[in-house]
Amino acid sequence: MFDDDDSVGWPDMLQSGWHDTERGELAPGFPVVPDELILDIGCGDFGFFERFCAERGARLILADIDGDKLKALAEKLAEFGPDRVRTLKTDADPIPLSDACVDKVIAAEVLEHVADPERFVAELARVARPGALFLVTVPGALSEHLQQELAPPSYFKPPNHIRIFQPGELAALLRRHGLEVVCESSRGFYNSMWWMLFWASKQDFAPPWHPVLRAWNSCWARLLETEEGPKIKRILDDFLPKSVAVVARKPLAATQS
Repeated sequence: MFDDDDSVGWPDMLQSGWHDTERGELAPGFPVVPDELILDIGCGDFGFFERFCAERGARLILADIDGDKLKALAEKLAEFGPDRVRTLKTDADPIPLSDACVDKVIAAEVLEHVADPERFVAELARVARPGALFLVTVPGALSEHLQQELAPPSYFKPPNHIRIFQPGELAALLRRHGLEVVCESSRGFYNSMWWMLFWASKQDFAPPWHPVLRAWNSCWARLLETEEGPKIKRILDDFLPKSVAVVARKPLAATQS
């Protein structure tokens, strides 16, 4: 979405600790290492997370209900070869993989679309090996409630967002399925505001962006350059996050719910 010269969405994400090349972490607390097998469920077709993982030598199973998006993402990652990246078309009910077969699981901005989150998470826990790490993200509750006032009604109907996860609800869901929460983080105040301005300005889903959006990009970029900018960003990311992330681990002696 943020692909013009005025965009600060990408550097804002980097400043939140995502795509940390020095630490080798896709997200805070979620390292990626060579040869591990990562299931990316509901991967879509953007490819930012997947390329980070593939460049660090991980093997990927790209899983999504949309075959066209799978094909598009596979084409973006074709340089890594079929032995490193493969696709799996599935609605995750169930996931057509054997028990305890993957080293890590990514489910980014997926659960808000899912009809039965309990069954979905149970399947994720089933296919993960003991000791596996999970990176699960959902939209921030306050940001979603605000967008309900501006976004078209279809945004909050299937196959789009059908539920809002309240603070603490995601971590509790993962714990109910035997997973241990390692850390939680919030990011994306910039994105929360961008989307509210997007709906308000009646913007199309492509550049050139409305002057209001360009002004917001410029304002946020200038703020981050100030001495107090990074501190203000951290405060606002916690107050009005666009995305909430939980990193969890399947215990070595795991019991399924």
